[in-house]
Amino acid sequence: MKRLILAEMVVLFRRPTARAMLAVSAGLAFVVVFVLGGLQGSSVQFNGKPIPEIMSFSGPDAGLWALQLRHFFVMPLFLLTLAGQSVAGERSSHLMREQLVRPVSRHQMLLAKLISLWLFSVVALAVGGLVSVGLASPWLGVEGPWSQWMAGFGLSVLTDLGVLALGFVLSSFFRSTAGVVIAGLMVLGVDWGARLGLSALGFLGIKSAVGLNEFMLGTGLNLWSSVGPDWRWSSLVALGLWVAAMLSVARFRLNRLDVP
Repeated sequence: MKRLILAEMVVLFRRPTARAMLAVSAGLAFVVVFVLGGLQGSSVQFNGKPIPEIMSFSGPDAGLWALQLRHFFVMPLFLLTLAGQSVAGERSSHLMREQLVRPVSRHQMLLAKLISLWLFSVVALAVGGLVSVGLASPWLGVEGPWSQWMAGFGLSVLTDLGVLALGFVLSSFFRSTAGVVIAGLMVLGVDWGARLGLSALGFLGIKSAVGLNEFMLGTGLNLWSSVGPDWRWSSLVALGLWVAAMLSVARFRLNRLDVP
């Protein structure tokens, strides 16, 4: 299994999409640091108050903003693309058939691909974290919400697994990377709309809508942002249930698919 994972990691680092993901992770962190650095001494006002009085500026604050920017569309797009390339793309290009010629079960192959992609997402997450916090701390200061940033960083590892699980289950239905990405974005968009509607119903006093909203896919994928006084275990449970369900379907489908 270790050899399979290492082989998949080598293939990943050769993919232009993966290298672009690392570059974008660092680039987003650079943008956050320099924007915050420019705003720290700014006289720009918002609602009659200077921005430095509204926002806090420190290394961990920059790390939290970098996480916010990372999880907004950009990294899910990269993770869905890489999952699609690793499964749907390799199946349509007949590379998966060559891999299965070796004495490797489909379960082992799927697990190796998932673990390698997950490890790569952790590398990209670490790059963004080191750049944002490493550059911002000497510039903006070190006094800030370190525990909140570290918790958000750790939970981001889990939410990345959720996005990859979505990519894998979609790869068992589609034979192209584009199909996986488009379907994945549609799923996330429909989920966002459903959660918005459930929130509206909850605002009107329908308690069942609030309970259902806590176990939506998007709620689990937003687990990283739930750190703090509003922390709820239901988000972690929702993510775990969705990941288990999606990977079970992906395994079931891939074990029965015809690999040309």
